[in-house]
Amino acid sequence: MDTEKKFNWLAFFFASAYYAGYGKIGKALVFAFAGIVPLAALVANIYAGVKANRELPIGSSPFKWIPAIAVAALAVAISATSAYALQQRMKSTSLPPPAVLSSESSSGNVVEGVVAAFDCGDYCSVRLEGSDEAYFCFDACEGISEESVGRSYRLGWAMQTADLGGGEMQFKVIQSVEAL
Repeated sequence: MDTEKKFNWLAFFFASAYYAGYGKIGKALVFAFAGIVPLAALVANIYAGVKANRELPIGSSPFKWIPAIAVAALAVAISATSAYALQQRMKSTSLPPPAVLSSESSSGNVVEGVVAAFDCGDYCSVRLEGSDEAYFCFDACEGISEESVGRSYRLGWAMQTADLGGGEMQFKVIQSVEAL
């Protein structure tokens, strides 16, 4: 079977290093920088797998390990830096507090109980023992934290309607916290 028509799996999995090892440094760097965008990296690696047997002197020229290792290290550094930057961006763009459309009076909206769960993701929520209701803190939950689980509190709350971008929802939002 003609090797020029076969898919080259080494070139697919190690495109930048494979091309650098056979002296195609320019294309190797393009493949390495394609690692910044995962979809571009996939397209570049598929291209390398399809074209490597036609574009590279496989079998007729020795593979050069030093350029291959250098470009592979560069590709790993580029991909790691890109992944780290994306992770930091996602941390800094966590969900903003929902836009409050309306808020009812908090007078008389008081609940007392033992904190069964305290969870802080994008927003903090509190659940009391014996209840399925969640009470939310969109700003700071001052006076209550993970250490509050198992302790008794009085929570003053107000019902708020918020627009989360996909529709309106109602939340019981903590207005005051008092340890008992």
